[in-house]
Amino acid sequence: MAILVGLLGSWGRKGGYYLPEKVALPAYPTPAYPKPKSSWQDLALPHFPLAGAPVTNVIMDNAHGKDAHYKGLFVHDTNLPLTMPGIRPTLEAAARSLDVIVAVDVQPAEITGYADVVLPECSYLERYDPLRNNDEREPSIALRAPAIALRAPALPPRGESKPGWWITKQIGKRIGLGKYFPWKNYQEVVDWQLRQVGTSLAEMRKTGIKTFPRKTPAYYAPGQTPTFDTPSGKIELYSKTLEDVGFDALPRYTRPKAPPDGFYHLNYGRTPQHSFSRPQNNPVLYQLMPENLVWIHTTAARRFGIRNGGYVTLVNQDGGREQQGAGAGHRAHAACLRLARPRLRPYRTGAVPRPRDRRRRFGPDDARPLRPDHGRHRHARQFRDLPQGGRVMPHYAIVIDTRTCIGCTDCVDACRMENSVPEGLCYDWVVEITQGRYPELKTEFRSERCNHCSHATCVAACPTGASQYWNGSNIVVVDATVCTGCKACIAACPYDARLIMEPQGYIGKCTFCVHRVHYGEDPACVATCPAHAMHFGLLDDPTSTVSRLLAGINVALGVALGIYTGVQLSGFNARPFWHSAVLGPLFLVSGLSTGAAVIILGARTAEERHLFGRIDLGVILVEMALIGLFLIDMLNGDALQHQAVALLLGGALTGLFWIGFIALGLGLPLLLEAASWRRPVTVLASLASVLVLVGGFLLRDVVVTAGQQTSWSNFHNQFNAGLLDRLRKDGENPNGRF
Repeated sequence: MAILVGLLGSWGRKGGYYLPEKVALPAYPTPAYPKPKSSWQDLALPHFPLAGAPVTNVIMDNAHGKDAHYKGLFVHDTNLPLTMPGIRPTLEAAARSLDVIVAVDVQPAEITGYADVVLPECSYLERYDPLRNNDEREPSIALRAPAIALRAPALPPRGESKPGWWITKQIGKRIGLGKYFPWKNYQEVVDWQLRQVGTSLAEMRKTGIKTFPRKTPAYYAPGQTPTFDTPSGKIELYSKTLEDVGFDALPRYTRPKAPPDGFYHLNYGRTPQHSFSRPQNNPVLYQLMPENLVWIHTTAARRFGIRNGGYVTLVNQDGGREQQGAGAGHRAHAACLRLARPRLRPYRTGAVPRPRDRRRRFGPDDARPLRPDHGRHRHARQFRDLPQGGRVMPHYAIVIDTRTCIGCTDCVDACRMENSVPEGLCYDWVVEITQGRYPELKTEFRSERCNHCSHATCVAACPTGASQYWNGSNIVVVDATVCTGCKACIAACPYDARLIMEPQGYIGKCTFCVHRVHYGEDPACVATCPAHAMHFGLLDDPTSTVSRLLAGINVALGVALGIYTGVQLSGFNARPFWHSAVLGPLFLVSGLSTGAAVIILGARTAEERHLFGRIDLGVILVEMALIGLFLIDMLNGDALQHQAVALLLGGALTGLFWIGFIALGLGLPLLLEAASWRRPVTVLASLASVLVLVGGFLLRDVVVTAGQQTSWSNFHNQFNAGLLDRLRKDGENPNGRF
């Protein structure tokens, strides 16, 4: 990009690179540092004249007896073994030639295994760092103005880890250099610097960023000739420095050699959670991404049958390391594998890498903790592993509260701006429904868009594979580079949620703003809604807002349905067996028990079965107590109720009630679930659930049958016979009156 800007002559011009400017932050006053006898340039010459950090080469020279006059190695926040060929023999030889190796790092890396002393440093989220004041990085680029940003801790250090400034100060004091650290802590240094530029640490803790007015123009004036720090004073693409040391002065692109069959180029990328894998001892960040992720091109993934979220094994000449694979998305070139973090831990010594097609399997009673997916944020969490090692498709959803939606169409405008939707088209729309008659009218507004079906017909209908699921979830997106505009997906979509993007001709649709979801943000429509009527999240996450909203509705509906039959029967006074206020709560608790049993049978993890098994155990105890109250209520009733309950106490339904329902439907499941209280056993949990379902059916069968077999209540207590006689006479004489 810089070369293109130079060729176009737009350096320092509008539309090109603007001229950077940064705040002049004074250094904290300390005694003058003594001038060292040598510098890193002396280490680099003559073998590596352009090397910026030749420490690795120095170690290799020391290990092989070349200029072995270095006696100690102090390694801070770097993992040198990853940059060396022949790691083990080189480091072992270097360790023998050095008197001491000290490693300062935030996690146990390969280099710490060879260190004599390891000093644990806390991560950047647990310490104060120097103020960000760089004219080549944000916020300067974003603001186009001089700015400083505070880098303060978000949480205290864990364990015995300490900030780097604390470690440096303590070492300095112990070797007699305490005068070069006249401050108590680094907050004092930061606050002093901030006060020199007209602010303070207290103010920056509130704002985070402070901008300053520019003292120099952002662009060259018309007619002004810029000068550059080069021999000619102009932009130079031909490097005399490279030429002087024997390199091509104007490097030309050379296509990299393709790897042989069965081999891949291995690259790495960075993730927001682990900046160069430094904060892996941070439990919050580790929970978001606990292990390495491999980005694989869809072509290579399809060839080897690798699914998104599955496990693959990478093998090289030094061993292998199991990695989490990501088969979806063009994350890497077809001949490359790309690591989401820049390090591979070595496989244990003597281990044999597992075959590629072998899947991770668990026993039925293995405890498997809920493991979040390797997304970068709260929306990318996936919870339960399937027994075969696959993952459940994360289901994203938008819940819209039509009671608070005001029909302002801000969601439509936000979607158009966020996704650059052409004028006259929209990915979402607002439906207005008016009911009633004037003046008693009721209007309801509802924002609609693609419903992102779990089994989308548009994905199945697409002949080119352009319509696909994003990142293994239910979010349906369209790859514009593959879409031919055949309109098969438009015909298959039952919600008319797709449109033709003119003039390009490909098919467009709502994507839930996956570019925002990828970084933990809500879709633009949800984030913009002024009435907060829209909520976005994972249905698989019970703590998400959408799950809680739907759970509240489902709980209310479930309680109403569960208690409905019992209340309806208890209100039918003509049948004495049903005339009991206990039937409503009994049917509700029985419904909760059978519901828990269904969840246990369909559970995907042992933890889920164990949790609902305990819940069902408590519900069964409550149900047995209600059965006792029901029998006591009937026995304390009138003679007709005594006659009705006799069907269960020695009558025709005694065996079905006591053996079928009480013993097999309640007692035996109670014993089975109590036996697996500490350690969940799948077979016992499944058997108990089946018996609970059978018991729930028998309870309803017994109650309905017993009510129908009992005699009607006293006729004269229920109806007025004289009134019925008069009604009959009036029916025979149309002109008759009361």
